[in-house]
Amino acid sequence: MAIDSLLAALQDTKTPLDAETLNLLGIEGGQFTKSIDRKWLQEIGYAFLDLLDGKINGGASSTEIMPGSTPYKRSITNG
Repeated sequence: MAIDSLLAALQDTKTPLDAETLNLLGIEGGQFTKSIDRKWLQEIGYAFLDLLDGKINGGASSTEIMPGSTPYKRSITNG
């Protein structure tokens, strides 16, 4: 899966991802103004995999798990 190669690439180096590069993604509604630590994108990736595997339960409005803004811990029940 593409997510696996993305996670592998994110682990290759520890340097932050700069805002200019992130803005190339074309995300609507705002722009990145500072570099971000790769760990946040890694946590989002792991949460995505756990969601696909059915290890995360909740609806679209659930705020119990918010990877990328609060630390996401993979546990026995989450991975």
